[in-house]
Amino acid sequence: RYPVLYLLHGSPGIDTDWTKAGKANQSADTLIATREIPELIMVFPDGNGRPKVTSEWANSFDHRQLIETYVVNDLVRYVDQHYRTIPDPAHRAIGGLSMGGFGAMNIAEQHPTVFGTVISLGGYYKAEGSIWGKNAAYMRANSPLLTFPKNKAAWKLHIYLGAATKDQPYYNDARNFMSMLKSIHVPYRFDLEKGYHRWRVWELQMYNALHWLQWT
Repeated sequence: RYPVLYLLHGSPGIDTDWTKAGKANQSADTLIATREIPELIMVFPDGNGRPKVTSEWANSFDHRQLIETYVVNDLVRYVDQHYRTIPDPAHRAIGGLSMGGFGAMNIAEQHPTVFGTVISLGGYYKAEGSIWGKNAAYMRANSPLLTFPKNKAAWKLHIYLGAATKDQPYYNDARNFMSMLKSIHVPYRFDLEKGYHRWRVWELQMYNALHWLQWT
């Protein structure tokens, strides 16, 4: 049985981005072949919902688009039922880039009994976009920067953050999130690379994150 890593794409994006552009499967194969990491299962879901509207990997305010529920309940249950997984949070991680980085952190923070590890590359940490219905309370409830300090159940998450030196505003978003984590004494790993909001950065950071992953 194997640990599982779920990887969320950005926007615009599709499920194959992580393999075609990010080469996440090749990175894993290399690290497995050199016996630097154990074998694992990687899952690449499609997070596209309504046309011309970013899903944010979340449940929309009107509940007509339940992508968070799909990931946390339907997808995890399906994978555990059909593949040889180790079905516990210690062996289940979620990661993503940009919108997927936001989605991964938002989902992991709200569901620490499902995911024990979270990887956010080039992500942001406050809700944005139209799916929230311009409801300020709902946006705050889906903004890890604001909710994490009071959600002590999430403090046990293993956290990997990635940013690029010339990637704004995402680099500042990561710095603000790290400052918040430091204030509540939650440990994390930070990977800062030279560059922009580009696959060249995320490919390297995912390789590093795979090497960092510790399945306990």
